[in-house]
Amino acid sequence: METEQKFRVELKDVNISFNYFGYGIENSCNEKHFVLIATLSRPNAFNLRKGGGILGIVGLKGTDGLPSSITHKFFIGSVSDESLRQTLIKESWQFGDIVFTSIQDAYLNLTLKMNALYQWQQNYCPKVSYLLRADEDTVLDVKRFEYFLYEKFNPLSYVLNDMAIFGHLFHKNPVLRNPNEKWYVPYEGYNVTYYPEYVQGPCYLISSKAIKAILIEAKNHKHITVDDAFYMGIVREKAEISVIDANKHFGYENPILRNEWECDTDGRPFLFNVCDKNGEIEEVPNGYKKTLKTLKELKCDK
Repeated sequence: METEQKFRVELKDVNISFNYFGYGIENSCNEKHFVLIATLSRPNAFNLRKGGGILGIVGLKGTDGLPSSITHKFFIGSVSDESLRQTLIKESWQFGDIVFTSIQDAYLNLTLKMNALYQWQQNYCPKVSYLLRADEDTVLDVKRFEYFLYEKFNPLSYVLNDMAIFGHLFHKNPVLRNPNEKWYVPYEGYNVTYYPEYVQGPCYLISSKAIKAILIEAKNHKHITVDDAFYMGIVREKAEISVIDANKHFGYENPILRNEWECDTDGRPFLFNVCDKNGEIEEVPNGYKKTLKTLKELKCDK
C-alpha cells in the first residue's frame, strides 16, 4: 500500500521528504492511457468523489465509464483525525482510485500537493502524453474533451514541441498583498506587481513534457501558496512553456448560466468544462448532475 521510494518537494526555500500510499497506486497506468485526469480532493469530500463533482461527470466511481485512453486518480494529503483516516483507507481499498501523500492536507499546502501530484505522474504514469487537472467541484464532458484533445490540442502541442498548457487564461492578475486575503503573497515570496499569464487552477491541460520542465524549474523559485499562479505562471514563464488561452473550452465559473458559450462550424459546442466558483452548482439540489446534463445537451445551429 505504501511506496518504498521516498520523494522530495524541492523549491528554492523548501525541501521536504514525502511518500505515496494507497491501494494499486503503482499499477495505475498502462500503454493505452493517453491522458491522466488528476483531481486534488479534500479528505471529507466523500459525496463529490462518489458522484457529485468530477466523477459524477462520468457517472461512476473509479475509472469505469472512462474511455480506454483516459485514467483518473484523486489526490489527498495526510490527515490527523484517525477516524477520518480509516474511512479514507476503506474508500481507497474499495475503489482503488485515491493516491495519498504524506504531505499534510491543508489549503496552504496546495503548492506542495501539486508538486507531489506532478511527480506521481512522472514516476507512476510516465507514458501518458497529458495530465488534465480537474478539481472535485469541476463538471467535465469527457467525450467532448476527448474530441477536442485529438482535433485541436494535441496537434497544436506537437507544433509547440509538446511544451504546452491549455486552459482559461488570466491576464495581468495582480499579486494580492493584504495579509487578510485568501491568496495573499508577501513581497519576499514574489516581489512583482502582476503575475505572468497563467491558466486558472480548477481545470487545465498540460503536457507530460511540460510537467517535467516545471518540476526542474520550480527548484529556482520561492514557495507561494497560490499554486496555479506559481506553476502555471511564474515557473511556466521561466521554463519557456507556451500557454494557450482555451477559454471557449474551459469555463471559468459557469458560462452556461450566463448563456456565454459558442460552437464550431459543425454546431459542436466548444465548452466541455465548467467550475463551481461560488456554490452555483454545489448548493443546488443535484446541481452537478443537472449541470452535466445541461453541458452535454448544449446545441447550436450549424
